[in-house]
Amino acid sequence: MLSMPSILIVRHPTKMTRFYDVVLNWMANHAPECRAHFEVKNLPCDVTDWGKLRLLVPWLQDPVQAWSPDTYTLIEKMADQCESRGIPVINRARNLVNAGKTAAAEIISKSGFRTPRTLRILDMQAFRQDFNGMGVPFFVREDWGHGSAILRANTLDEARALPLESFKRPVVTELVDVRDARDGLFRKYRYFAAGEHGVAQHLQCSEEWITRGAGRVFTDATRDEELAYIARQDPHHARFQAARRALGLDVAAFDYGYAKGRQSRRVGGQSLPVHRLRAYDIDLSQCRHSPQHCRNAGVLFQSGTVACSAEASAIFGVLTIRGLKWAPPSSPRISVARACM
Repeated sequence: MLSMPSILIVRHPTKMTRFYDVVLNWMANHAPECRAHFEVKNLPCDVTDWGKLRLLVPWLQDPVQAWSPDTYTLIEKMADQCESRGIPVINRARNLVNAGKTAAAEIISKSGFRTPRTLRILDMQAFRQDFNGMGVPFFVREDWGHGSAILRANTLDEARALPLESFKRPVVTELVDVRDARDGLFRKYRYFAAGEHGVAQHLQCSEEWITRGAGRVFTDATRDEELAYIARQDPHHARFQAARRALGLDVAAFDYGYAKGRQSRRVGGQSLPVHRLRAYDIDLSQCRHSPQHCRNAGVLFQSGTVACSAEASAIFGVLTIRGLKWAPPSSPRISVARACM
């Protein structure tokens, strides 16, 4: 039973159940007064005291219906019960399909960005004949979910040889060259939105066309460039906020890059609901104010100003998301128990 005004986190009992323990552990160590307001339950579960529940946060991998229709039905019923009582739900499961590759590309493009052309592969044999009208180079991956294989084709022969049958819901996406002419590195920017608040989360530079944290290039120049990016608001904040609203998500991250010549902006082909939160083992000597570290720490100090980490704040339920009250913390130790009252 909920003993105080509380935020309820629900998760699946077997599918990536412990994926977010890093967040709960961080809260217990750094903001115990906040952690006391969180109730964590595995589905299926009941709410025994609706009067004390202030927020529902499903920690379920998107899209839910792709891996468990029963879980999707369960969490949507629970969300309906919450909303009928005026209790906000962060990132309703029914909206998570909008973060799929094809749907997101179409929705985000209507917010003023040029998104890479992305198409479902519905007929594999036909695709090997005309490639859905897509010219090489392109790459194929899953439409739904994260962490699947990404297969690139630079020639038509390579394209015909792609093992399309290994995918459940394949999509083809044009390959946009985001290498910078100054140093030949690929750059991926990430903007993180929690409600109307947003932060420039990180800038990753890589020699590989798939830019991931493990392959980052750390130099004095790339460090200073990233620090300059995260020290201020992302220049496309307003457009990303429009995209977030169009996607129907309360919390989302957007990866993007600049096409060669920086003449046109292109989103990097996907939006990521809050379920992409991860922990990183960061060597702070490489980047003193690493945004990943600040995300886990909850606050980011830049040039004497305080900016609240969007991901941490969203999970704490202290941002102004759907009626919750929030005020910026004044110290690294977040005191936010009043937000739940």
